[in-house]
Amino acid sequence: GLILGAVCYGAAGICDRQYEQLDALMSSDAAAVVSKSATMEPVHRDMHGRVRWSDTDHVYNCVGLGNEGLEYYCRYQSRFDDMSLSRVNDMLSAQDKPYIISIYPCDEYTLREQLLMLEKYAIAHCEINISCGNVGREIPVGANAETLETYLRICARFRARREADNSLSIGLKMPPELWRGRLDPIAKILATNRDSFDYLVCTNSIPGTYIPGMAETSCSVSGGDIMRAVSLSNVRYWTERGFRVVGCG
Repeated sequence: GLILGAVCYGAAGICDRQYEQLDALMSSDAAAVVSKSATMEPVHRDMHGRVRWSDTDHVYNCVGLGNEGLEYYCRYQSRFDDMSLSRVNDMLSAQDKPYIISIYPCDEYTLREQLLMLEKYAIAHCEINISCGNVGREIPVGANAETLETYLRICARFRARREADNSLSIGLKMPPELWRGRLDPIAKILATNRDSFDYLVCTNSIPGTYIPGMAETSCSVSGGDIMRAVSLSNVRYWTERGFRVVGCG
């Protein structure tokens, strides 16, 4: 599983796209370092324009799915092999800080490819983004019972094939949800597939929001004050059902 030496760390997508940003997080007091959600190939477009923060509404706009490609983030860990021991110790802030690679699989076939690459680089910690609001999917995987079950079966098979000294902890980044009638079926699937993952991240940003003067397009994917009550309600829901939860908002 995921063992943390402190309480807080940054969510995927917050100052974590380039190596220099990851280095800064590694040297900080954050409990862990999470990469930008990665696709197999780099995505360089900016999906939501340059306006990120609304002083009036205390809301921030998601940066979108832009990333450097999964192998870029896998190779980040191997950079430590080329550093001096004192430099590595400085960056780890006197503790073995987990490095978590966030991945966004667009389908089950991509998920298999991504898990194979994580295995190739002996990556120990992974967060699977099943709630990205930037890709135009009508229903994210985290809210689609049939697709979610397929993903979980794939994860279980990959975890089973890895040796104990090369295990993979998996967190699932969940979409925000307010209707219990939609949460209960997902909870049932997660409860029957607990060997597929270790914890939940609750939650991703709220898609389809509109903040006047903020988004250059008709809608954005938002966090900040607008997110707090929604995220906490989801944290409470999943915690009450016995799941390990990382709060996110």
